Amino acid sequence: MIIKLYKTSSDPADVDKNLTFELTLEATLKGECSITHPQLLLKKGYNGFFVGYNYMYIPDLKRYYYIDNMSFVPGEYVVFDTSVDVLMSFKSQIRSINALIDRQEYIYNPYIADNFIKVAQGMVIKAVDCGLVGDVNYTTYITTIGG
Repeated sequence: MIIKLYKTSSDPADVDKNLTFELTLEATLKGECSITHPQLLLKKGYNGFFVGYNYMYIPDLKRYYYIDNMSFVPGEYVVFDTSVDVLMSFKSQIRSINALIDRQEYIYNPYIADNFIKVAQGMVIKAVDCGLVGDVNYTTYITTIGG
C-alpha cells in the first residue's frame, strides 16, 4: 500500500495539522492489525531510518496516523507502530457538526443553567414591602447574592 510520511510540530488537539516534508512510499501491513493502530513494515529510507517523520496518511484507509514508535528489524526494514488521529482524519465531518456548546473557557450563555459559573458575588440585604396582611403592614428582609 502507498503511504505518505510527514513531519509535524502541531499540537495533537489541533484539528488542522501543519504538515511538512511529504514523502510518498510503499509499505506493507505487518500481519493482522486494527484500523486504529496499524503496524507497517517499510524498507529503510533514503536517510536510513526516516529521521524526524512523526505523522502519516494512508490513502487506502482514508486516515491520518501518528507514528508512535519505530522498531528496527534485522535486514533492511523498519516497523512503524501507529495510532489514528481522529481529529485530522474526520475534520470535514467535525467541522460540519451543528452543536449547542454548553461550556466554553471564556464565553458562556447566561440562559443555560451551569453550576460552575458564578454569575454574581457579594451579599445584599433588601427590604421588600409585602403590603397589608390583615391590619398589619409587613416588611420582609431578603438576602440576595449580587444585588
